[in-house]
Amino acid sequence: MEPGEADARDKLDKANAEIEADFQRWNINKNRDLRNCIEEMASRNINFYDSQLSCLESLLKKLKERKFQSSPLLNQRRDV
Repeated sequence: MEPGEADARDKLDKANAEIEADFQRWNINKNRDLRNCIEEMASRNINFYDSQLSCLESLLKKLKERKFQSSPLLNQRRDV
């Protein structure tokens, strides 16, 4: 092998090692970012449905306090 070839081979090996290291770092960062994104989305969904449940529970409590069954709306006659 000629001296120039050995030098070129060393540069190629070094470049390949750097590319592989960059790809591994990118893959690790991608997985971390994706996991964080999914966790945040799940947390937002949980908070949304908790708020919806709280709202519905509050509404049910108010309806029970007003005795929904004796509501004038139910006593109105429907013309069929």
